[in-house]
Order: sequence, then C-alpha cells, then structure tokens
Amino acid sequence: SESQAKAILIPSLVFIVLAVVLVALRFLLRFARDAPFALDDWLILVALFVLGGTFAILIQSMLVRIK
Repeated sequence: SESQAKAILIPSLVFIVLAVVLVALRFLLRFARDAPFALDDWLILVALFVLGGTFAILIQSMLVRIK
C-alpha cells in the first residue's frame, strides 16, 4: 500500500542523502589536505553509485506497486 511505500522510501531517502553528504565530505577533506586518493576512496565512490542504483530500483518497484 501507499503507506508502506512511504515507510520504506523516507528512511531510504534519508540514508541516501546522508551517504552522499559523507562521501562528498570525505573527498573534499582529502582534496583540502592534499592527501592522495587511495583505493578505498574510489571503492567507496563505486559503492555509492551501486547504492544509487539500488535506490532507483526501489523507487521503480514502488511506483509499479502503487499504480
């Protein structure tokens, strides 16, 4: 139902925004300190894109169910 979709979507959206902000801060701090980017930095960026894809699939599945 629509209320269940909102109960899933809202916390998911909050955590997506939090993840993007934290990864952006991580990259900004690395850049500000002239610290080299390491493998873990690039892997966390890949993980963020995977998370974004998962969130897109979640939204699409909810839109199909609501209709």
